Amino acid sequence: MAWYTNTWDKLKGAFQKAPSVNAPEFKTAQEAQTFWGAYGLPGAKPAAPAPYNPFDSGAYASLIDALNAASKPRYIPPYTAEIQYNEEEARRRAESQYGPEYEKKWATMEEGFGTQRTRAAEDLTIGTQLETDALTRFLEQSGLTRTRSVEDLKTALNSLAAQRGEVRAETSYERVRQLRSLVSDLVSKGLAYGGMAKQAGKEATQERTLAKTKMERQYGEAVTGAETTATRTGEDVGLQEKERQAQNKAKLAELLQTKTRTLEDVAFQEKQQKEFLDIERKDKIAIAMQSDWQKAFDLWEMGLEQHKAQYGY
Repeated sequence: MAWYTNTWDKLKGAFQKAPSVNAPEFKTAQEAQTFWGAYGLPGAKPAAPAPYNPFDSGAYASLIDALNAASKPRYIPPYTAEIQYNEEEARRRAESQYGPEYEKKWATMEEGFGTQRTRAAEDLTIGTQLETDALTRFLEQSGLTRTRSVEDLKTALNSLAAQRGEVRAETSYERVRQLRSLVSDLVSKGLAYGGMAKQAGKEATQERTLAKTKMERQYGEAVTGAETTATRTGEDVGLQEKERQAQNKAKLAELLQTKTRTLEDVAFQEKQQKEFLDIERKDKIAIAMQSDWQKAFDLWEMGLEQHKAQYGY
């Protein structure tokens, strides 16, 4: 709006004549021109302008010149400054700032994960050793039980054999005593060589045979019982050893599985934490680069505003 007002004032000025009212007397035209050149000074009272005459060729030419001068575009140089931002340099600067921080955090975490792996291996070694020692002690005890069972069998058999010998000796002595008593009795009765003596001798022999048979049966049963006890003891010990060895195998497998799971968990946590730290580092680098770019853009924009103020647009 101001542009149109200024243009219209120029156009009107082209058709206005110098004022003539309240003017002093001038001796020469030069004095008058000099006086009225100071138009607008205090006390100056310009006269009314002369009527506009559209048929005045000189005035028309002045109008065309004024229009051309008013419509001619003013040359304004373009703003050629560039944003002073180097992406690679900004990245190197951000990485040098946050890289050591990331490495320090990761070193601390990696040390913790290494400790967990070491402890898992130690737990497996200690658990395996303890379980192996427990199995060894059990086998030693079961071996001792087996050995004692064999020794007990030998002792029992020797004892039974001794008892058998004693019973045999006592039986033979008793037979001799009975025969002597029988002979004495028959002699006293005068029947030493009769049928009654033969019958008595036969009965004594049968009695001895029955006692011997009973003794041998009892001895055989005792021997069989002692051997059966020893055999069953050995079988029981064998079953216990197999069961304990199976428990040992299962325990060792469990310890190994526990270590494997622990190492897998540590590996997963290690990978996860490393990814989290890497994301955090990249985010900080990106924010720092964005901040550098914004600063460069703000400086460029400040220069643009100064350029506009200088050239008025």
